[in-house]
Amino acid sequence: MYNTGMEERLTIAYLVRPAEGGIKSHLTTLIAGLNIDRFEPVIICPPDSGLFREAEESGYRLFPLDLSGDLNIPKDFKAVLRLKRLIRRIHPHVLHIHSIKAGLVGRLATLMLKRKPKVLLTVHSFVFDERTGNVKRRIVSWIERMLAKRTDGIIAVSNALKHELVDTMGIDPDKIAVIPNGVSFLPPAERNPRPKGRAAEPLIPYAVTKNGNLSLFPDLEPPESLADPMPDEPEEAAWTPVVGTVARLAPQKGIDHLVRAAAAVLLKYPAARFVIVGDGPLRRTLEDLAASMGILKSFEFMGYRSDALSIIPMFDVFVLPSTRETFGLTLVEALSQEVPVVASRVGGITEIVDGVTTGLLTQPGDADDLAEKICMLLEDETLSAQLAREGSRFVRLHFSSERMVMETEQLYCAVTWERPGSGSQGMLFKA
Repeated sequence: MYNTGMEERLTIAYLVRPAEGGIKSHLTTLIAGLNIDRFEPVIICPPDSGLFREAEESGYRLFPLDLSGDLNIPKDFKAVLRLKRLIRRIHPHVLHIHSIKAGLVGRLATLMLKRKPKVLLTVHSFVFDERTGNVKRRIVSWIERMLAKRTDGIIAVSNALKHELVDTMGIDPDKIAVIPNGVSFLPPAERNPRPKGRAAEPLIPYAVTKNGNLSLFPDLEPPESLADPMPDEPEEAAWTPVVGTVARLAPQKGIDHLVRAAAAVLLKYPAARFVIVGDGPLRRTLEDLAASMGILKSFEFMGYRSDALSIIPMFDVFVLPSTRETFGLTLVEALSQEVPVVASRVGGITEIVDGVTTGLLTQPGDADDLAEKICMLLEDETLSAQLAREGSRFVRLHFSSERMVMETEQLYCAVTWERPGSGSQGMLFKA
């Protein structure tokens, strides 16, 4: 039975579809931060996923479930039946589901149970885009409204996402809590003033950044001119601006607009380097685009890097040119390291970057506007430093992993009617 006594440790079962990137980062941060004296995490996910491997290495209770990312009726029906058996075996107090697809399987499974756990659904991304037809929108919205009636709470990772769930899908706003993604912050890397001299020589594969770091491209040997020790006075060194991003190379991330903007930036800063950290289906297309514009030599496509956060401080400007973005976790990571940012004015990005004090905003898809804002930060070091400092202060105040974990734990207690302090279910969902 699903006992919710005050003295009992709550078992939270996490159901996750195949996911890397943001969802995986969110889950690992959340689970690692739980108060283990109050909550016991159990993970249910595909056995071939990165999350499964990491959870196994960390020693968490773990159950494999063959759950696909796309709709597959025969496979999904089998997943529903297996999940129903797993829930009976685990007896969780709360089934915390992540993503709409897993939400379909998870909530159908609980409908088949006599004794049901409390059900929470975290929605991590927009459900619809410009390619979604009206018929599909109506069908999906109707299904979600029906399933929402059998859901104890829905978590949106941004206010923009909550607005879509309410305005587009017709879900009761009182059932939705906004809990933004959180980051486990590291101290900002030391950042020295930019060298005043600018490189006039042909582009080289090493970059002298603001902090004088030459390790951005470790597989290449520095040319003889850089093999000698760095000069004592940093202002005498040549400055090679580094503009970078960390993103999945998918259409909605808008990296093609960054490539086009790079051509304009290079007219003013011919020695600039553009570093793309991340992989995805568009990598070859983006490399071909840069090559067709004659600027491929100015780019470094680094692929997926588990140490991406250690690379970000090497950037003079961080760019996120998304055309659709639910939140923008990499913006929080960049600002936490006091790297100034330029991002598109879309979705949840504007909850992080306001365009005035925490970073600059551009019109989505406008490469000229993007290039102008990048050059603005490269030209004005005072503005760049001011935005970076204020942005870092803002994200550390509002988007810490500790805050995310605390608010999620409060929600677990609220739906099981264990109210810590003055918290209550109604207050959490109406905030």
